[in-house]
Amino acid sequence: MPKSGRPSTQQAPKESTTQPTKTENSILIVLRKIVNHPIVSIIGLIPFALVYDALRGPDISSDLNADASQPFAFPFVVKNNSSWLNMQDAVMYCVIKKIGMTKNRSLEGFTVASINHATIGPEEIVNFRCIVAGASGRNIVATSPWDILDAHINIFVEYTMLGVLRASPRTEFTWYTGGAPPHWIKGRIVD
Repeated sequence: MPKSGRPSTQQAPKESTTQPTKTENSILIVLRKIVNHPIVSIIGLIPFALVYDALRGPDISSDLNADASQPFAFPFVVKNNSSWLNMQDAVMYCVIKKIGMTKNRSLEGFTVASINHATIGPEEIVNFRCIVAGASGRNIVATSPWDILDAHINIFVEYTMLGVLRASPRTEFTWYTGGAPPHWIKGRIVD
């Protein structure tokens, strides 16, 4: 309000109200159609789908059809859960919590890496060995599966996907001596 006490008759400046030209309007309509087109939406989702796919870690399990006379030969199975991406330079690690054997022998508290690096394709399954115990020559300890009384290990895989080094969560395995023949099972047996 001015000093005189009367309301001001001066109007606020108006904003520009220029309308887009026909050409500009046509371009805006075309751009909206392109951006709102389902194909563009799908293309925009591809990076998110790739990231989601890459974040799905591998499954680690035991192969019940593995040679029971060689408990550490190739009993562990790694499945790449990605639908599109390879697991490059995959290396399996066996973390030995404890392996109790006959004649008061035991192994505990160390980690062994697989010798070979593998590329695991999308949805592909690869067997790995843990070179801890088994036939002499290729293992740390020569023993038969019937000499193993108790064993608890953790398995994890390191690999590269989309140029990033990743590691799977550790999966625990127990040597099940009650099986015929004895074999690895996922998890821990509670006595």
